[in-house]
Amino acid sequence: MHRIVVWLVVFLHFTNAEPPNLLLQGAEYLRKVEMAMKEHSHVWERAVLDKENLLDARKIIEAMEQNPQRLSKECSEDIGLIYKAIIELELGALTGNATLTDFDRQVILPIYDFTVLDSAGRIGPALLRGHLYFPGHFSECKAVDFEVEGRTRRFKGEYFRIHIDVAFRDNSVNGSCEKTAVIFKFGVCLPAGCTSADLNAVFNPELGEPAFPNPVCIVQRTNDDIVPMDAGFYVTVSVMGVIAVIGIAAGVVDYFFGEIAEKAGVTNGNPFDIAKMLHDFLSEFIQNAYFAVDSFFFMSGLLLTFIWFKNYQKNPAATNSPISWVMFYIHRIIRLSPPFYMMIAFYTWVLKQLYFDLPINMTPLETWWIEMLYVHNWWQNDKTCMGISWYLASEMQMFLFTPLLIIPLAIKPVIGFIVAAIALIISTAANIFLVYYYHWPTNGAYLFPPDPEMKDYGQDYAMLMYDSPLIRCQIYIMGMLVGWFLQHKKTMRINPLINLAGWMFGLSLMLCVVLGLHDQSNGFYIPIFWRAMYSSLSRIAFGVGLTWIIVMSLILGQSTDQVFFTTFLEAFITRVVSTIAVTFLVSTFWSALFEISFGKIQMILLGGLRPSAGEKKQKNVEESWTSTQSKEDVKVERL
Repeated sequence: MHRIVVWLVVFLHFTNAEPPNLLLQGAEYLRKVEMAMKEHSHVWERAVLDKENLLDARKIIEAMEQNPQRLSKECSEDIGLIYKAIIELELGALTGNATLTDFDRQVILPIYDFTVLDSAGRIGPALLRGHLYFPGHFSECKAVDFEVEGRTRRFKGEYFRIHIDVAFRDNSVNGSCEKTAVIFKFGVCLPAGCTSADLNAVFNPELGEPAFPNPVCIVQRTNDDIVPMDAGFYVTVSVMGVIAVIGIAAGVVDYFFGEIAEKAGVTNGNPFDIAKMLHDFLSEFIQNAYFAVDSFFFMSGLLLTFIWFKNYQKNPAATNSPISWVMFYIHRIIRLSPPFYMMIAFYTWVLKQLYFDLPINMTPLETWWIEMLYVHNWWQNDKTCMGISWYLASEMQMFLFTPLLIIPLAIKPVIGFIVAAIALIISTAANIFLVYYYHWPTNGAYLFPPDPEMKDYGQDYAMLMYDSPLIRCQIYIMGMLVGWFLQHKKTMRINPLINLAGWMFGLSLMLCVVLGLHDQSNGFYIPIFWRAMYSSLSRIAFGVGLTWIIVMSLILGQSTDQVFFTTFLEAFITRVVSTIAVTFLVSTFWSALFEISFGKIQMILLGGLRPSAGEKKQKNVEESWTSTQSKEDVKVERL
């Protein structure tokens, strides 16, 4: 389970899914686009009718040519060259005496597939459907390479991404270019002699005023975020390479010589079109798919207590001893950390190098050491880049406190259930408080009519609600209690009618929390009391359904058939299936190299502190033999 979560971190980055909490982020983005459309619809409509008002490549080049003092020498020279050619072509077109040069053919005109202007992004279709990104053609731009007569430096194209205020307001106006707001993005092809600093000096300088009022917010050049390969890159690649070589070599040796040795001893779509699709009733399965995460928490808690109490029943003294509790934490850290740490190292020092010369801007991961401490869901949550790994941090933090419930359950179950009830009450009360205090919605992955008093939703919801172990622990605790129950109640009799009613009740609860908010998707405003009730009790209700399914399936053997559903076939096939296939494919190799191998090393180095099943059996035989021998000696002495 953990390896799936770890690998989803890197795979979703390759598929341009930016963390944290994809459903929450997607719903929040759609809400922002819809609000921007309502607020600035007149501006967008005018942009459709009067497209030349936008900053296209032609106007950007002209603005830069008119401000050479703000540009570097190379950029000013290249801009002057291309602007002169454009003017000559335009004048020639007016007079009918246009003469095309090689530079015109290969750089300016859309004759060959190597042009600056042709590769620039332009306002396209579906603007009024929320389509805000017009990337242009990256490879066409990068293919521009022309030898200029009279100089040694060649004229090359470079791809820039320009962010423009959603209402085309001047970047000096208060409220424009907000980081949390939606923005227009355009791809523009400019001379490689220019840098982001050159464009920012003209359109949006850090100090001083721009050359003229304009709506440019951010300028990003390809590879701006790619730093030179440093020591971290080479160390990470070297360590991964050594482990990979050892793993491959060990596999080859085992395959060819194992028998001898044995004998010897991992939608493109417009936002409004997606939002329209989300009004469909069955789309609730996708919008509320984050309950699948709660299923993982439930299973984690269940497996933890199920295995622990299985060992406890065999050897109570050893399982509940201080050394066993020390190993309880060490084993968890050693099994979980190597693949996770290797992923952090890969993302921090290697992944950004793979983005070299690609139209992708990646925020550097500066909080890698915080993520290695498993506290990034609380500490500097807004700066973390591997946001999907919040699950590992949240579960690790819950894991640290599990002995507070396990030990009471082992000593006296009633006390354990009281502790669990207190923890559930605290978690539920905290959830209700947060909804009332911030006027937050029912959940984080939902399209909803916003509460006029809602505050800090985009900033704090993920940290305080979605990623918080204090909130997530509800279903984790329920899983722990179910694991304890399964170890103490191996068989049970139940009336068939009660069994059927239980299945109907459990499944109904699960369907209610998944499908029950459909009216809200269509604009129905839910009062804050019911929002708080759903937010605080939906996971408990979902956990009740999971509990019945697992308990009845394991104890009564109701069914071993796999249950599955599909919806939105195209999205399911192109996104879900491909993601799962690649995730499991790559995670197989990643787990073999960095998880299973370190687990074997742990067994070798620390195996003496945790006797194997064979050793325990041998020890029991020896103790039995010693006891029998002592009894025989007593009989002899009496005789």
